[in-house]
Amino acid sequence: MNVPHLNVATGSVLIGRTKELAILQRCYHQALDGEAPMILVEGEAGIGKTYFLEAFIEWAERQGAWVLYTTCREVEAGLPYSSVVRMLRLFLDQREAWDADVLDVLRAQTWLPILLRLVPELLHYLEISAPPEWSMGFLTPGQVHEGVSEILSLMAQRRPVVVVLDDLHWSDTASLTLWSTLYRRLRARPVLIVGSYRPEEVDQAHPLHRLRTTLFRFGGLLRVRLRPLEAEEVQQLGHHLAVPEEVVKAQQEQAYLEGTPAYWKAWSRLVASQGVPKKPPRSLRELNERWVSRLDREVRWVLEAAAVLGIEADPGLLAMVAQLPKERVAHLLKDLVEQGVVLARARAYILADTMLARTIYEMLSEERRQRLHLRAGQALEQRFPDLPDAIAAMLARHYEIAGQPDKALQFMMLAGSWARHFFALEEAQELYWNALSQAVLLGDTRAQTVIHEALGDIHAQKGHYRAAIEHFRAALGGAQAGAQRVLILVHIARSLGSIGEYEEAQSTLRQALQALGGHQDPRLHGIVRLHLAWAEARLGHHEVALTVAKRALQAVEPGMDPLLRADIALQLALLNWQQQKLEQARALCQHSLQIREEAGDLLGCARVWGYLGMIERDRGDLQAARRSFAASAGLYHRV
Repeated sequence: MNVPHLNVATGSVLIGRTKELAILQRCYHQALDGEAPMILVEGEAGIGKTYFLEAFIEWAERQGAWVLYTTCREVEAGLPYSSVVRMLRLFLDQREAWDADVLDVLRAQTWLPILLRLVPELLHYLEISAPPEWSMGFLTPGQVHEGVSEILSLMAQRRPVVVVLDDLHWSDTASLTLWSTLYRRLRARPVLIVGSYRPEEVDQAHPLHRLRTTLFRFGGLLRVRLRPLEAEEVQQLGHHLAVPEEVVKAQQEQAYLEGTPAYWKAWSRLVASQGVPKKPPRSLRELNERWVSRLDREVRWVLEAAAVLGIEADPGLLAMVAQLPKERVAHLLKDLVEQGVVLARARAYILADTMLARTIYEMLSEERRQRLHLRAGQALEQRFPDLPDAIAAMLARHYEIAGQPDKALQFMMLAGSWARHFFALEEAQELYWNALSQAVLLGDTRAQTVIHEALGDIHAQKGHYRAAIEHFRAALGGAQAGAQRVLILVHIARSLGSIGEYEEAQSTLRQALQALGGHQDPRLHGIVRLHLAWAEARLGHHEVALTVAKRALQAVEPGMDPLLRADIALQLALLNWQQQKLEQARALCQHSLQIREEAGDLLGCARVWGYLGMIERDRGDLQAARRSFAASAGLYHRV
């Protein structure tokens, strides 16, 4: 391999971190009493955050804790809840440690479909049939937060839980929001959450900055800073890593001393492979480059494949990218793990040193980099044919770098849709913007129309209605006559109404009704008339609104679109309530509520319970009103 064995395994001894480790140990004991803060370990690249966390993990496991370790990856930056999904899959990999009744408890939980949406393979482990149909639709962040917090709470009932999140500077916004919520929900339980990040990667616009601010105001944040090693500690580390003493002294004398463990691990690799060089490298980058240049061809191919993939990968996946026999890759990985160059986690492998991984990647020629990214995209598609949307952001990145704009656009749009399903709006917006630039370069007007419509919907959900209108109008310009055009007009009308432009919204909806023409789709007729009834009501035309809403309900046949019927029934209820027809309003509200409960529309149920409470109040039944408001508040808390 031309990677000679080191005298001592890299990273097996923690040097110069005794005080910091004691802080984490103290917080673990506080967690047992439900009093621990969330811990953020700070340190520049190469300072040894990962090895420090692994030392704490080893200690926590000896205490009997259930440790869930996950690393945020740069290649997964556009994937909502990527670190959460990896944590849940680790939970599945540790199923041999489950108590006998855990499966029965999981099967009975109301929040199980939420976890099934995030980790579909849970179906196989629980030996149950397909999830309810509603779990395949949109999920609010609150529903995701509930599902994940409940699974951790269930685990914490059996033994303490330690969640370790490495490299949070690469985490997505949705995950960071979830960890903040989880800390608040689980702080009274024996759960300790520890994260690490590079401060130089986090500015005021970074979502991690918001997480720090939120936890600080909440009084639940402890920041632990890893400092560079002192000269004496560097000498100890150099001795441990078999770096010759004269090398350490020479670096000190020539002021090349680096206080980061990664620097000295790079020296140990270089000395083990070629001895002490006559002309010493002056930087970590140069150390890594010299070591990589001396590797045998097959070893380098495996490391290049690992650097391009950027995620934990099994030998089969690495073999597909490196174009080597699987058995040969497995043999090489075994030796690389012994050297501390590669880490083995849950039957998968990843480069242990992020700085080394970056050096390997940047040493690739542009042509070879494109080839490897193309192989990576094809290998991931082949390996995960049933979950293309879950890894679509990664596939888009690989194909974009590989010079495959058509496939990059396809997967960017799929990734944006996946993010929208989880209401991860920040990730979805960024993915769609990237897709829009690709679509413009390709001249794909159909894709541009779809993307503008999606961006309009995202802006509307974020409350940026004027930006939403601009995107919807851009989509309208490329829309074909028919259903797509009608639905875009409805979106424009809704956004106009949200900024108080009800007359323009009314005009837009009448235009949509004309665009329907002889279109026979009753669902479309129901959607347009529902919104037209809402606009007429806002303008004070209550009789007209009531007539239009009744026609909307007649247009949508029972069973065709349950949630649309529920929306129309609610609109009719509100119109009757405004005219003090309280019994009709109450019956229509209950009808809407029944449909939503059957469909699992928790957010819709919360809204309807609130309206039903006001109707019951006006009817004079204050006890029923209180029950309705309590039900509404409980559901809002969940979602």
